[in-house]
Amino acid sequence: MKRIAIPIVEASRPVAVEDGPDYLPLPEEMATYTAPSLPDDPEMLRRGGQLLAAIEQEMAAYRVSNPNRTLDITDVGDLGRRFLDEALGRGEVGIRYRGDVPIRAEESIFAGLWRVQYFHKDGPLLRDTLEVGDIPRMAREMAFATAADMDLPDAGALPPGVVNAPHVLAELAAKVRVFQSGDASHVVNLSLLPMGPEDFSWLGGMLGEGPLAIFSRGYGTCRIRSTRLRYTWWVQYYNSSDLLILNTLEVTDVPLVACAAQEDVEDSVARIREVREVYA
Repeated sequence: MKRIAIPIVEASRPVAVEDGPDYLPLPEEMATYTAPSLPDDPEMLRRGGQLLAAIEQEMAAYRVSNPNRTLDITDVGDLGRRFLDEALGRGEVGIRYRGDVPIRAEESIFAGLWRVQYFHKDGPLLRDTLEVGDIPRMAREMAFATAADMDLPDAGALPPGVVNAPHVLAELAAKVRVFQSGDASHVVNLSLLPMGPEDFSWLGGMLGEGPLAIFSRGYGTCRIRSTRLRYTWWVQYYNSSDLLILNTLEVTDVPLVACAAQEDVEDSVARIREVREVYA
C-alpha cells in the first residue's frame, strides 16, 4: 500500500479546533486487508458476480491522472446491496460532507474503490454509488465550494497573546493566492512552531471550519478538515493513544495521506479478481 507511515514528532500544545464536524469512530488498530466473507445464497452470488465484474472493469481502466469512474447502484436491489455490503467492507478512509445534500463516502477494503452515498436533508438515502478514484470527486469539488481568499487583520487589532499565528496565516494566504489545482502541496508544520494557546485559538477562529471532514484509519489515525480559506486543510495525526503527534496546515487539492495511489488501485484489481474466481 502507498499510504505512508506517520512521522513521529513531539506534540505541540493542545489545539483548540476540535469542536468541528463529527468524526468517525476511532479505530483500535491499523486497518489491513482481509478477504471478504461472502454469503452462500446462490442467487446473491450470481448477482454479486455481475457487480464484481463491472467493478473490476472500471478499476482496471482507471488511472490516477484520469477522471474518476462511477457506477450507480441506487437501484441494484436488495440482493445486490447485501452482497456489496459483505464484499466491499470498509477500508481506511471515511469522508463526511455537510451541505444541502449531505454526502457520506467510505473507502472499501479495495483501495481506490469508494462507496459514496448522497442523502436527503432529512436523512433518507437519495443516491448510492461506487466510485473508482484516488479520492471521491466530491472531496475536490465540494471542500472549498464556498471558500475564498482571506484579508489579513490589522496587527494592532490582535488579541493579547497572539504572536506567531498571524505570520502563519499570512504565509497561507500568500500561497493560496498563487496556488493552482495540481500544484505541489505547501505544508506548515505547526508542531515545530512556537505557538501558544492564544495563537491556536485565534488561527482556528480565522480559518474556521469548512464543510468536509476526512478520517484516515491507516498507520495511526489522521483527522483532516477543510477550512474557509481556499485549498487549505487542517491535518492532525494521532498515535494509538489518541495523542496528537503531528499538527499541520496544508495548501493542496486534497492531502495525499487520504488518497489512493495507482499501485493501490492495481493491487485492488488483483484482489477483486481473486474474489471473483473463488466465489464465481
